[in-house]
Amino acid sequence: MCDAYFPNADRLLDIFHACEHFHTMLKGLFPKGEKQRDEHFEKLRGALLSHVWDGLYDEFESIKTTVGDEQWTFHATKIFAYFEARRAYLNYPARLATGRLIGSGLIEGSCKQIVTRRLKPSAGVFVQ
Repeated sequence: MCDAYFPNADRLLDIFHACEHFHTMLKGLFPKGEKQRDEHFEKLRGALLSHVWDGLYDEFESIKTTVGDEQWTFHATKIFAYFEARRAYLNYPARLATGRLIGSGLIEGSCKQIVTRRLKPSAGVFVQ
């Protein structure tokens, strides 16, 4: 639908949401291994920011070799597929190189402020 209404849009998976998916997966794969989770998270995030899909794929494969097949299937298959389906929206290095944002926080915050201003009465205004 986005392509129909915004055909020239430069789409990107928000970095915060990408990292949320990493955390969810790693908590399931390493429930008692905080150090392992942190190490793998940094590698996944680093691969995403510098190597895009190829690096991310390699990191997923590296993690897959350290956990059992059943564990991988239950905790990581869907997240791997999620990123694979969004390969075209992972172009963080190019965006960073041109000084563009890789997160949606600024946009979301601005929208929230605008909506809040319009829906909430300001101080001193009384609604009868």
